[in-house]
Amino acid sequence: MLAKYAGTCLLLVAVVLLAPRPAVAQIDCSAVFCTAADQNLIGGYPMFNESNFSPIVDGFGRTRRFWVHVPVDYDVVNGINQKIPLVFAFHGGGQNRQDMVDGKWGDYFDQEIAFVIPLGEPDPCDNPLGNGGTQWLLPGLGASTSAGNPNCDAASQVVDVFGAPLTYWNASLSGAFTDVLFVEALRTMVLSRFPKLNSEKVYATGFSSGGGMTLALACYRSAQFRGFSVVGRTLAGDNGRGDYDGDGVVETDPNSLLATCGKSVWDPGHATGIVAPNIWGYGVSRLVVTPNPPFVSPVYLRVAKPVALFVGDQDRPMVDINGTGNEIRARNNLTGGFLVLNPFQDIQADDATTQRRTFTTATNAAQASAAFRRYLVQGIAGVSGGHSIPDASECPPVPYDFNTCDYNYTDETITFFETHADLSLNP
Repeated sequence: MLAKYAGTCLLLVAVVLLAPRPAVAQIDCSAVFCTAADQNLIGGYPMFNESNFSPIVDGFGRTRRFWVHVPVDYDVVNGINQKIPLVFAFHGGGQNRQDMVDGKWGDYFDQEIAFVIPLGEPDPCDNPLGNGGTQWLLPGLGASTSAGNPNCDAASQVVDVFGAPLTYWNASLSGAFTDVLFVEALRTMVLSRFPKLNSEKVYATGFSSGGGMTLALACYRSAQFRGFSVVGRTLAGDNGRGDYDGDGVVETDPNSLLATCGKSVWDPGHATGIVAPNIWGYGVSRLVVTPNPPFVSPVYLRVAKPVALFVGDQDRPMVDINGTGNEIRARNNLTGGFLVLNPFQDIQADDATTQRRTFTTATNAAQASAAFRRYLVQGIAGVSGGHSIPDASECPPVPYDFNTCDYNYTDETITFFETHADLSLNP
């Protein structure tokens, strides 16, 4: 008799285990103000995804995908004298959203920071069928041998040294700015649905192709972000086109991000190269003169936006690294004076030496917030310092595991934003 009941119980257990589990209810955050408690576990972390919001359709008719994380403290801050800062994190080419969570930023999901992690799409110029690797579209990016691809600019076609026709993006094409406009729409949507997030403290960071996306936002939407951290990508240099016109000379592409940064019709109201004072991040910051009676009305100042650059000399030519630093400093009205900080313990025999330079002296006294910090990873040829920068997936939180690496860009980015871009709960 017991065996009979035992068999019946096992059968019931099997039925329960094999039965399809009901789908987790998706809360429509476009209809209500969602909270941290409304998040589902996605990729092992509490987040929302694009199904929780009204669709965002880009210039190519693609419904874009993204994750949004808000910390537990979002539900307890009052949204008046405390607001949650927001970081946009852009993955590298061929990567996905999980790559920007695992190790890199997931360690910060239990802190007072919200995150938006968008997903790139294949370049429709190089991949007209949309089956290529994920990346972020930038002016000048992308070359295609596809004949008659309508997503490419026929006027840019050249013949390479092998006799094959190559067609490129043109910076004047709206398609080249599809991702910039997508991020702008995503930023607006997230801030509108989570009113306790701080619209004056939105930050951008990205690796490789995502670093290029971060630079594009600095060039074209700098007024919408408080600070930038670029990893494994430079602004200066030929950025993918090299000998773009097939004349045998590697030269700056006039349609590249460097050549068009802040000089395009695509940044009206956000100009960094059109009107005075010609600085990167011509934004507004609120300065409270005194918090105690007698209260003084806040003073609004035009400010530059701090930029951090993590780059390796075994990955990017020094001329491009130095050129990028010069361009950023010029856009931030910074002098050539810098403070050298080398706090990292180089104890790995095959590890790269990391040099940290901080530029904070502005030629314009009104730009006291301007800052540029360069992390130069000086590698050992063939051993280290290639197209990767240590992050939290390789280096555990402080205290670091010095048997793994000397520092990580994730922690250094947060420190930089806290020091120079007011990453805090202050309104």
